Parts: sequence; structure tokens; C-alpha cells
Amino acid sequence: MGLFGYKNNNKEFIAIESFCKQIDSLFSLDKFISRKDYVSFYNETIDIYKELVLMEEKSILKEWCKKNNIDYKLLKKYLDKFSGTSVLVKEHNNKFIEKHLKVDKTYLDEILLKDDPNIILDEEQRKVVLSDEDYTLVIAGAGAGKTTTIEAKVKYLVEKQNVDADKILIVSFTRKATEELKERFKRLELDVNIATFHSIGNTIIKENEPARHRIVSTGYMYDKIREYLTTKLDDEYFIKKILLFFASYLNMPFDETNTSLLFKSLKDDNITTLKSDLETLINDYQKEQTKNRITINNERVRSIDECRIANFLYINGVDYIYEPVYRYGFKDTIKPYCPDFAIKQDGSIIYLEHFGLSQDGKNNRFNEKELEEYKCHVNDKIKLHREHGTKLIYTFSKYNDGRDLIEHLKEELQKVNIKLNTKSNIDIYRRIVKTAEDKYFSKFITLVCNFISKFKVNNFTMAKFDEWKINVKDERTKLFIDICYQCYLAYTKALKDYNAIDFEDMINNAANILDKRIKENDLLPYEYILVDEYQDISLQRFDLCEKLSKASNAKIIAVGDDWQSIFRFSGAKIDLFTKFEEKMGYANILKITKTYRNSQELIDIAGGFVMANDEQIKKSLKSNKTIKDPVILMSYNDSYEKDENDKGPFYRLGEAIENSLDHIVSVNGEEKSILLIGRFGFDGKSLSKLDDFFYMNGNKIKSKKYPNLNIDFLTAHSSKGLGYDNVIVINGKDDIMGFPSKIEDDPVMKLVIKDDEDIDYAEERRLFYVALTRTKNRVYLITPQYRPSKFILEIKDQFTNVILKGVELNPNEENDFRRKCPNCGYPLQRRKSNFKFMTGAKTLWICSNDPEICGFMTNDLKGGYLSISKCPDCEDGYLIIKPIRNKDGQDTGNRMLGCTNYKKDGTGCKGYLMPYNYTQDKSKLAVAFYDENMTLDKMIFMGYPIKELVTLTIESIKLVETKYPKFKFNFSSLKDFLSGKESRTIISFRLNEIKTFGMIKQEYHKRIEQFLNELVKEEILKIDKDNYNAISVTNKNIDDEMLKIIFSNLIK
Repeated sequence: MGLFGYKNNNKEFIAIESFCKQIDSLFSLDKFISRKDYVSFYNETIDIYKELVLMEEKSILKEWCKKNNIDYKLLKKYLDKFSGTSVLVKEHNNKFIEKHLKVDKTYLDEILLKDDPNIILDEEQRKVVLSDEDYTLVIAGAGAGKTTTIEAKVKYLVEKQNVDADKILIVSFTRKATEELKERFKRLELDVNIATFHSIGNTIIKENEPARHRIVSTGYMYDKIREYLTTKLDDEYFIKKILLFFASYLNMPFDETNTSLLFKSLKDDNITTLKSDLETLINDYQKEQTKNRITINNERVRSIDECRIANFLYINGVDYIYEPVYRYGFKDTIKPYCPDFAIKQDGSIIYLEHFGLSQDGKNNRFNEKELEEYKCHVNDKIKLHREHGTKLIYTFSKYNDGRDLIEHLKEELQKVNIKLNTKSNIDIYRRIVKTAEDKYFSKFITLVCNFISKFKVNNFTMAKFDEWKINVKDERTKLFIDICYQCYLAYTKALKDYNAIDFEDMINNAANILDKRIKENDLLPYEYILVDEYQDISLQRFDLCEKLSKASNAKIIAVGDDWQSIFRFSGAKIDLFTKFEEKMGYANILKITKTYRNSQELIDIAGGFVMANDEQIKKSLKSNKTIKDPVILMSYNDSYEKDENDKGPFYRLGEAIENSLDHIVSVNGEEKSILLIGRFGFDGKSLSKLDDFFYMNGNKIKSKKYPNLNIDFLTAHSSKGLGYDNVIVINGKDDIMGFPSKIEDDPVMKLVIKDDEDIDYAEERRLFYVALTRTKNRVYLITPQYRPSKFILEIKDQFTNVILKGVELNPNEENDFRRKCPNCGYPLQRRKSNFKFMTGAKTLWICSNDPEICGFMTNDLKGGYLSISKCPDCEDGYLIIKPIRNKDGQDTGNRMLGCTNYKKDGTGCKGYLMPYNYTQDKSKLAVAFYDENMTLDKMIFMGYPIKELVTLTIESIKLVETKYPKFKFNFSSLKDFLSGKESRTIISFRLNEIKTFGMIKQEYHKRIEQFLNELVKEEILKIDKDNYNAISVTNKNIDDEMLKIIFSNLIK
């Protein structure tokens, strides 16, 4: 019969007429139209619409209408209205808002009068108040008044739209935030529901479950999992899995051909062995270990492979020493030789070397030249052991047969009759869990707790473990999943036995109850749900909000700022904000961009900085405030060399903070509030140690210089939502625990925390934005000279109104000898010394590069590139770094190498090496031994015998005086001449053509002045202060005794 049959009273035709009447009626109302207002009758005719459109496209609709006596104009009107519904609704809503901005102006002007008479809503805030879509996302800039907007919105709903206050629910994340909101609504005399997600969840559970339950904190999980692991001694298979994870996998394996990852592991993680931790434990060193865990590890090894070897030896009862000093040295170098392991059994010693090459001699980390050098060192070691009759076995990082190195290690040990007395897994495990302070055990429990917590935040079921066991390929992750599964079961049982739920259960259980109520159409009374700080929403909380809305047919208004999304570690998913419309199906996206806290200059810097991440929602914040120099970098010298006042870098950090206070007080006086922001809590604790500058009581800071200042300390996370007159960010360094923090999650956490952002340090960038925008005036960034944060360098380079006060930043200078090897650039590791001659602290800094490539080690970081060496003049002596002292015995700050066999009474070996003639190549070695009987030809300084050096210097001065009578050397020009530096003076007088020009290598440039001063002191040269400090020769008789005195003074 066709689409409508042949009668106008057909149900399809009636539906069309009904649609037109209802949509016209809706447009006639003085209200904001939401999607739910028309979606039901819209959907009723959607199939009719599609069929009519198809007929119109085929140009048969008009003829069909005529044939069936149907009003074509009516159908066209319907088609136009239906297809243009969304546009017409938008136009209607815009007109509604524009109308009520005028009609309700006075009301909106005074809407928050009872809360704060100074608050006047701006136009963007008013549009939020008047809008009324089913799903609304309000994107609010920092300091733009989002809480104010929430207040006004709720008041408008109650007073203008006659919504019962009890049918409005406001959800926030913390109890503190809800208390602040309650206080503000109390002043407005509005009794609305305000709660945290957890309290909502708990309320829903109480209302729907008759039995009461206990609520446990996060510490309960840690205690129960620790209890489970410490008492599970009857399951040897399970214990073996944990031990395997400890022994080989607790520190993440990585591809050692990837240099950047290798550097990061060596810098971030102390690769320690089970033996060192357990033996420290057994020997009752817990207190010392807990006090300073990083510096008191007995064994810190160079690589994961060495860690695995050490743990294998320990677990199998093989006694060993890590990197002992071998008695004999190589013929062509003075570097001491330390094999990787010395194994002792039945009175014999077998040395074990692990080579960082594959069996066929490859490692992509090294270039061709380094590989050849490495292979030569391998052969030299093998020859050295053969020459001296010592037994050597060795392993490679990879083998041609594809088997693991531990399998090959077993075979090598068997060849030299080393017995493996495997220790009981239970015995080893019992020692590990003897105390919760053990590094491996506590670290492992924390990892398990974090994993289970995020597992529950995702509302995963037990089936997820089975899915992972099938799909996960990585052996480490598989092992962890097996262990974690058992821990999860134990924790779940503990909760059930205790009749308890944790915070994650509160939300998950409530969501499950809401699912049931939705199915049963048992609706909640809410009409509006407002979510504050929505940028911190997790998938778990999003599900709860969505189900609250479905269980009540309530509209959702989410308010937040994606630029301030900083709680990923708690499960926050930023895409739930940035893709809000996609997640909800449809939404009204509104922005409030006028900030009342920051100046325009500051928000331009902060906004430009955070929008370097293209995934952030673009917005242009505006402010009526203006200020000059909104961001000031206060730099300080962070080198570890003490200054003339014996002050180190930490003291200079305190000075930089105080300099910031000086500037604040000079501009704003002492009446303003100041916030010191740290990246971590320990940044605040460090302030308490700066007792020359501050007193600290909790989060309150008292400046000794300015006792009336109101100063607080907070971490960047804790500072969110707050505003202070001025802000000082005290951690501006490029470090693992700097800003940005470079701490990364364990790889297993990727199963439960998804990182969907491509840009590096995306959340740290947002956190830095939060820190920048806490100020009402200026923000001061305390930054080290040599290790400034990459964020600080970025804003310094991009914004001309970021000014620097203090020393010029020099991030490229290799000043941090505590971290990098001065020879190859690899990180240095701090170890206890195996050298018997070492006294005192017995601390060594050793290059983490393969010893075949570098081998640098030092007992004093001030020695720079000087490395401990074998003394070529002693059978058992070593040249170690020693201070150079003046005649009064005071440390000059300079360093030399001196033999360990030298005694305080002046006897013993007097061998030494000065920095200027230092080398480890025996063929080029020029070791000095000064005593009264030393001949002049052995007194070498700056590469010359002292007599020749003095003679050439005098001849050079006389030669220039003869050739250029009007020219006189001064200290500067003589230094340039001797070192071959072509300065303007040298070139203009053509002094570079004289044969002694450049007789001293430029690397000795700084030592030339010391040498010349000595000649002046001995009156060989004199300075004419009345003639521009001209230098001339005195013609004083120079005998051998005088030359010995000069040399003696130079090398002290």
C-alpha cells in the first residue's frame, strides 16, 4: 500500500504531524533545549525520514504525493525540520542565552552576593549557568573561578529552574574539597548533596546491603600481602618463583646495546646482589643500611649479567669476592687489574671474567675501534693469567648456541671442579623476609600492592589474570602475574574474613549495585550531577558517574582543566576529559578562560609551555592583570667544589631562595603570602637542613632574615587549587628526582596503567604548569647552573620576559664528577674499596663502562680525570689521588697521584704523577720521584726538565727584547707566547714567528702562571709595576740548588 497507505490518518503520517507539532512547541518555550527534550519523538520518525529522503533523491517524492493525494509541502517541511533539528536547536539555545544574559542581568550580577559581594560573574561563566545540555563539559583555566561557576550554576537551578536542592549531587575527589564546597553553599543557604566518590559508594552499599562492613586503608593491603609472603613457607614452587624474580628480574632487564637505556639503568638503579643485601642483614647491619641504603651496599655491580652471576654463585653456595685486586699488572699500562670475581673453594682460587660481548665478539654498543680494543683486552687478561699460573674461566653475554649464560657458567664451573651446594630456597627466602626493611622484599611488596590497587581501579575481574597468562609474551611479566595472582587471592580472602572492603571496593561494589538498580528501573532521585576537578577522573570513577546518571536520568556537568590533569598515578585518564563528547555520545563543550589569579604575561608563558603537547585542548586564557618580569630564574652554582667561604652547592641553593625573598620583599614588602613548591616532599625536608636561612615547623617556613613573612611549603601536587601572592619553585634541577621527575613505572604496571600520550613527560609538563600558575604576582624558579631542568631551559629560550638573575646557565659543562666518568662519560658507581691500602672511608668511584673500554676509578672526585694506577716503581704500590698541600700543610684544592707506599715520616716510595704529565701508558709515563738526591734531568715539569724549561723561558724573553726593543712581555702575553696562543698582541708583533713560540702545550696553560710566579719569587724575573707590569730578566745567577728549590715548590 506504499509508505502511508492511501489515507492521511495513517500512523506514519500522524507521527510526522506529531513531530512537527512537538518540535514547534518546543521551540516556542523559553528554555534551553537539551537532547533528551526531543530525542524520543525524533527517533520515532527516523525510519520514515530515511525513506522519504531516498524518494526525494530519486525525484519521485513529489509525484508520489500527487498520486496518493498527500500534501508534499507538509512532507518537505518535515524533512527540513528533521534534517535541521540540531542546527535549529543550537540557534534556539543561543537566542535563549543571549536573551537571558540581558533579562537576568541583575539577578546574575548578584547571584553570589551572600557568598562574596565582590564576585561578579563574567560572560563565559554566565553562559555556563544558563546552558542546560544533558552532558556538559566546562573547561576552566587556572584561576578562572570554576568553583564560583559551580556555585552560581546550582543556585540558578534551584531559584530559576525550580530544581529541588536535594536532587542535586556535587561530587569531588577529596574530603577537604567537599568541606570547602559545603562551607560556600552554607553561606548561600543551599542544602545540596556534596560528597566524595568514596562516600557516595559507601552510602550506596550501606543502603543496599544489610550487613555492615569495615573499611580498610591502603596500609592494610601491604600488611596482609607481607603477612602472606612471610608465612608461605610450605610451597617451595611458589617460593622458587619469587626468588627467581628477586635474583634475576627485580631490576628490569634491558637491551645493553641501547646506550641510553643502559645509562639510565646505571644511573637510576643500584644493581646490587642478593649476597650483599642478605649478608648485610645477617651481620646485623640493618640500621646502617636503612639509614643510608645507597652508599652501604657491599656489592654494586656493573651489569644485570654480573648481578645474575653473583646471585647464582650465592644461591649455589659458592664463596666469591667481587672485583678483587689482582696482584700482577699488565706490561703496557699502570691501570690496576680487577677480575670480575675470585671464587674460593677448597683452598684454591679461580678467577671468573664476564665479557660484555657475544661469543662471536659482537656488541652493538661499541664502535669498531672500541670492539677491537675490547678484544685485545680480553686476550691480554687470558695471557696474564697464563703467565702467572692462575686459573681463569670466563663467560659471554650471548652464546652462539642460544643457551643462557648461566647454563654455560655451570659448565665452566664444573670444568674446574667447583662444587655447587645449592642453598635451600626456603632458607634463602626466610632470610629475605626476616625483616620488612630488606630492599628486595619491601620493593617487591610495594610493586604488588600498586599493581593490585590499579587492577581494582580498572574494575578487572579474575578472568583478566587468565587472559594475561595466555597473551603476555615477556617472561618477567608472566612470572610477576603468577606471583601477583596468588597475592590477590590471599588479599581478597583476608578482606572477606575480616568483613571489610577497601577504597577501590567502595566504588566497584557501588557501580555493580547501580547496574542492578538500572535493570530493575529502581531510580535514584537526582536530576543533576556536577563533577568537580573532572580532569582527575579515572575509568572507575567515570563508570560510577555514568551509572549514577543512568540510574537517575540526571544530567552531568563536568568541570575541570585538562592542563591540570596530574594524578595519573592514581588512575586518572586524561582522554576521559579530552574526548568527553566522544565518550558521552554528545555534549556541550564550554570554556571559561578569564583568569582572576595570574597576570596576562604569566599565563602567556604557562599556557604556551603546556600547549607544547598537541593533545591538550587549546584555549586562550585572558587576564586584566599585567606585570613586568612574571618569571624570574634564580640560578646558583651547583658544582661540588666549595667556594672561598667553604660553602657547597646545598648552601648556595639556600642563598638562591633567600635572594628570591629579597626581591619579593623589595617589591611587595613583608605582608604578602609566599609558597615554596617542591616536586617531592623531601624538597621540603631539605629546607629544614638549611638552618642558616630557615626554621621549619610542618609546612610552615620561617625565614631568619624576614621573620614576618608568611611562608608555606607544599609539593606541586598539593598546591593544586591554591593561590599565593608569590611562588618560589625550589626544585629546578635536571635529575631523576628533579622537575620533571624521571622516575618511571615498572614495566608490569603497563598492564593496569595505560599511557596514551606520545610527548615525553606529558604529565610532568602539566604539573609544572600547575606550579607556575599558583602565583598572583611572580614565580621564582630556583635553578642550578650546570643541571637546570629541561623545562626551565625551554621557557628561558622561548619567552623573552623570563629573566635570569644569578650565574649564567651552562647545562653542557661536564661539571658533575660525582655522576659521570671524566674519560668516557658513563655514570660512576660508588663502591666500598677492595684495596687493602685504603684507609678511612674506603670509598671508590668506579666507571660503569666495561673495564676493557675504560677502567677509570678514583678515591677522590676532585682528582678529575686522574685514575688510580699501579705504581711502576713498586711491586705492591698504587698511585692514588692525594691532595697537593702548600708549605703550611694546607690543602690547595689541587690533586695529584701519590704512591700508597709513601709514609708520613718521609720514607718509602716517593713516586707521584702530576696532572700535567699523567698517562696510563707506560711507554709515555713520566713518573716523578723527588728527593734530595734527584738529578735535574729527572725533574720534569710541563713536559720539560726544569733546567731546560727555565733556560728556554729566559732565552725567549731576551730574544723578544732584542728583536722588538719597544715591546715588553707582561704575564698575560708571556703565557700566550709560551703556550702558543695567537692573541692580538702576539700576531701584531709577529711573535708567533719566533722559534720558541708555543714551546709549552696549551693544556698546561694554567700551570704556566704558577711557574712564572715561582721565577718572580726567586728573583729570576721581575715585574715593573710602573711600566704596565712589564716582565724582564734579572740576570741573577741560577745554580742547580735554586732549580731544585723551584721544582720542589712547583710540585707541592
